[in-house]
Amino acid sequence: MWAAKLHPVPKLSAAQLAKIAPLAAGHMLGTVFTNMSLGKVAVSFTHTVKASEPFFTVLLSAFFLGEVPSPLVLGSLVPIVGGVALASLTEVSFNWVGFWSAMASNLLNQTRNVLSKRLLGGEEEEFMDDINLFSVITVLSFLLSLPLMIFAEGVSFSPAFLQSTVS
Repeated sequence: MWAAKLHPVPKLSAAQLAKIAPLAAGHMLGTVFTNMSLGKVAVSFTHTVKASEPFFTVLLSAFFLGEVPSPLVLGSLVPIVGGVALASLTEVSFNWVGFWSAMASNLLNQTRNVLSKRLLGGEEEEFMDDINLFSVITVLSFLLSLPLMIFAEGVSFSPAFLQSTVS
């Protein structure tokens, strides 16, 4: 986007990066927990559990933003939570690590979304739009995940290894 000049490049101060860094860390951890869940249970079950994201959005919006959900919103959560509970009870590949990893991913990703909304809604923080904010979060998340990837994967992703695969 930025290289193709499809969207303006944001100009960020150190203070702004410091506010975005926790969102990026949450984004990275949300991805890690999703992948942990995918490694422990069926892909379909991970995505079924992740379908409970609206529940977390409502809960976290009430907590962080003070938004009180309407009775209709609360009522719409009943089939979602009930469906996830039913799917969990009947899932052949169910295990607790996979389930709680998917739930942790929901919590982290929706926390990122709600806090991003709060950051974008602040009067002093009109430094970027939602597209740039998510893009910066994603880039920072990638940079934060590099040490974890190198630690977990070892030298198999070292520059020397990558060069040997090309030649």
